[in-house]
Amino acid sequence: MSCVNVQVDATTGVMVRTGANLKEGDPIGMKPNSQEIVRSPVSGLIKFITFDSDTHTLIVTIKEN
Repeated sequence: MSCVNVQVDATTGVMVRTGANLKEGDPIGMKPNSQEIVRSPVSGLIKFITFDSDTHTLIVTIKEN
């Protein structure tokens, strides 16, 4: 199984928590510099949520089912 990283805006935060199970298409957060919702590209388990200070974004790591 592989992991997928999804980038969301850090100011608005995430709509998910570490350890949660996601289905493909579930909302994760807001796209950086946009009002568009970022949706999960895969089904799986959220392993990590980390802050990237260079881009002021949150990186959500999803382990695919």
